[in-house]
Amino acid sequence: MPNLNLNQADQTLDLRQTRCPLNFVKTRLALEKRQPGDVLAVCLDTTRDDNALQNVTTSVTQEGHCVIGTLQGPDTGSQWVLIRVKHATGTKRS
Repeated sequence: MPNLNLNQADQTLDLRQTRCPLNFVKTRLALEKRQPGDVLAVCLDTTRDDNALQNVTTSVTQEGHCVIGTLQGPDTGSQWVLIRVKHATGTKRS
């Protein structure tokens, strides 16, 4: 597995206070604003929402993006998910 760190991310999104399914909705909206090849890092709370990691990673993969990997989040029970935008998911918004 490659060396992962948050410096690889073009954008970070802290969704520790957001539960399913809104954490995926917000992730998807952020991905739509990125260019192909960009990396989005999303922080999820895996303590209060134990399905968050699986639900978000499965959903973004089904949409054609690539989950590069995960990292320990800033506190216990949180995880960063690094996602590479595989293709354009919509028009880029300013």
